Amino acid sequence: MKPFLKYLLFSLVTLLLFILFVELSARVVGGRFLSNKFFLEKGEGLIKAQVPFDAKGQHFYDPKPAHTFRIFCLGGSSTYGLGFHERTAFPERLGVLLNSQEGSTKAEVINLGVVSFTSDGVLRMLKQALEYEPDLVIIHMGHNELPFRFSLNQVAHPCLNRIWSFMSEKSRVFNALFILVHKLTVERQYISVEQWLYQGDDRAQFFPPELR
Repeated sequence: MKPFLKYLLFSLVTLLLFILFVELSARVVGGRFLSNKFFLEKGEGLIKAQVPFDAKGQHFYDPKPAHTFRIFCLGGSSTYGLGFHERTAFPERLGVLLNSQEGSTKAEVINLGVVSFTSDGVLRMLKQALEYEPDLVIIHMGHNELPFRFSLNQVAHPCLNRIWSFMSEKSRVFNALFILVHKLTVERQYISVEQWLYQGDDRAQFFPPELR
């Protein structure tokens, strides 16, 4: 074998072993940003949504309490409520309106919106969310597919979709790198847009008293 090919083979094997070592270390160490799970068990049945931007720190219980109608709202920044007070995001408004009706059943509306989420991310979250007994799932999605072309490329190239899905579901390192890139790019844009739109004003003042 030629020296160049030996060097190339040695480099590839070394790289693969290094990636394997980091992946195994990530699984042992764990941690929020090294997990491929969107929901974290906090003990005593408390479940916390753990996604980029924290999905507004939503909590709920497993198993679902009696007389509770659980609704999960999935989507991008429109579901999250980017640029507005959290009380005026549509999942929060929906919860207030439903619970203003008479009856013994409580509506539990969980806002799982993530800024810049595309349909591939929503699908991965949905698979895990279904384990927590939702009675209704609302998905407001589609508008991020054009500015974030990767989802469209996945449709055009099914092989790419399978590789992406496998890595996002199985690899802790892949998820950590994905979140890091989002924090360095999307999150900076999110903070600047939030400051520009919100500017410290409580926009809930423009809504009826029951939604404030």
